[in-house]
Amino acid sequence: SFTPRNMPRVSRATLPSGMKVLYTRSTKEKVAAEIVGPSFAGDSYVAINYQRDNNWVRHDMASLDAITVPEAPKAAAVTPKRPASPHKRGGSTPGKSPYSRSEGEPKLWGLTGTAAKTPTRVVATSQRRLSAPRQRCETTQTAATPVATVSYTSTQVVPVAVSRATAVTTPAVTLATARAARISPAPRARPSPAAPAHRLLCCGDSLTAGFFPGAGPNRTPWSSVLAQRLGVPVEEIGMSGWRTDEMVASMDSGYTADPFGKTARGLRAQLATHAYTACIIMAGTNDLGYDRPFDAIWRDLKTLHQTCHAQGLMTIALTIPESRHAVNPQNVQYNSKRLMLNRKLQAWAQSLPDKMLCIDMATMVPYQEGGAHWDPDGLHFSAAGYRHFGDTLARMIADHTARTPMLLGGN
Repeated sequence: SFTPRNMPRVSRATLPSGMKVLYTRSTKEKVAAEIVGPSFAGDSYVAINYQRDNNWVRHDMASLDAITVPEAPKAAAVTPKRPASPHKRGGSTPGKSPYSRSEGEPKLWGLTGTAAKTPTRVVATSQRRLSAPRQRCETTQTAATPVATVSYTSTQVVPVAVSRATAVTTPAVTLATARAARISPAPRARPSPAAPAHRLLCCGDSLTAGFFPGAGPNRTPWSSVLAQRLGVPVEEIGMSGWRTDEMVASMDSGYTADPFGKTARGLRAQLATHAYTACIIMAGTNDLGYDRPFDAIWRDLKTLHQTCHAQGLMTIALTIPESRHAVNPQNVQYNSKRLMLNRKLQAWAQSLPDKMLCIDMATMVPYQEGGAHWDPDGLHFSAAGYRHFGDTLARMIADHTARTPMLLGGN
């Protein structure tokens, strides 16, 4: 078990990919997690895989405040075992002195040494004592080796009768001094891996496709503005005229077409083509136009979001926008149903802060009869309106990302 004392808070620089950490969910539960890489939301977030219900799920924007690193247990110090001294009893062969020679081994009484570059060790066969000069070392420095080194030469055993000796050549041992270690060049730091790519998907109807009536049809998708402002790839599958039940029915289709000839994959089929970070969903306007029951619209809206959640993505829910029909006092039932659906979306997103964010369309593009942001049909935005919407949405996403923990990470 881990305690707050041995689980320090961390920064993104201390979290390499593959590192095992603990992740505190919105339910205050700590679960095992693994670092995937940086998050495009900024330095306050990181992408992880964490364990939920015995399954590993991806979370692309986990707040660093929810990440803790368990402190590794300290290894017990190991004291190296000292070799037994030959002077102690039992350190040598019982009944024999450690300085005794083996049977047939010549006595080596005399030692002498020289400063030869390639010393020679000679095994003597005489027992006459010789003088034993001390071992000598010399310090050399050459142009080829600017660092000073100390060359230690071994002493030689000099025989009485060289003719009866066996000579063995042993190269000198060269050891670098402490000065050589201090001035050695520092190893080059490895370049940090590139941050993983992030990608957004937009799903909806003609308002997502950027459609407005005219000689065309004409499309100005706000997803292109969003991509430019956020600096990440953004793709859209906006199908003009589609209701939420049609979007749900075609989720696994590899080919769909709207009444104006636009083709695209279904939502789940499109999610399988790329590793998306989040999905922006704006749908329900056509359902209100067909006067579908409230419960049926709400069920299909939830299915679209839950499909993304099951893939580990966060969803950004855009409320059903205002229109000429919504503000018309004669369409009380139409507008009442729209407001109820929007309130349900907002309450659901607040209950799942690590899965959803809900943005009110009325605050971004309020309806204004004859306004520059609205098409004359009173239902679609104009080209300028779609560009304004994309720019405003990008600023709102960036602002929420900077202020709200767990914004763009799917569970």
